[in-house]
Amino acid sequence: MKTVTDDSGTFEVDGLSDLEINEILEIRADNRREVAEAIDKAVAAALEEMGLACEGYAKLACPVDTGRLRSSITHMTKPSDNAVYVGTNVAPPWRGL
Repeated sequence: MKTVTDDSGTFEVDGLSDLEINEILEIRADNRREVAEAIDKAVAAALEEMGLACEGYAKLACPVDTGRLRSSITHMTKPSDNAVYVGTNVAPPWRGL
């Protein structure tokens, strides 16, 4: 058992020693930036997919008279906030103006 300290605290590790790890593992490149960029792209793609699905459900649930409200429903993704916004700028017919 070995004690390890990092930014998150101190903990005990039971397993391979540093020597054993160094014999098995060879680090050739630091790919952290590329991995972070790939994760960001995957999150953005997932948000877009969720936005399209939510937009579709909103359009299915929307009452139709002229179709103006349904056609105005859109979505917007904001990956920096991990958010998808679905909405419209048209008042529903039952609300009145």
